[in-house]
Amino acid sequence: MTYIEIVDDLRRIKKNYFVYASNQDELLHFSQEPATIVTIPDWFVGIFVMDFDLGENFESQLEASGLRYLEKSI
Repeated sequence: MTYIEIVDDLRRIKKNYFVYASNQDELLHFSQEPATIVTIPDWFVGIFVMDFDLGENFESQLEASGLRYLEKSI
């Protein structure tokens, strides 16, 4: 059985951004602070969690930074 929930309230949908940087300072220059920063070999990964409707502005900042990132909506 498949369960589908229709969500019409965008505040309930979150966007997670996994931003990869070569040093931790590169992750601290955005309008939102990362929820956490984890380290993996050769990378610092900032995990940013925000409301769905705030993601567009944040994505513009990411594009301008030149950092690699992965985005996922939940």
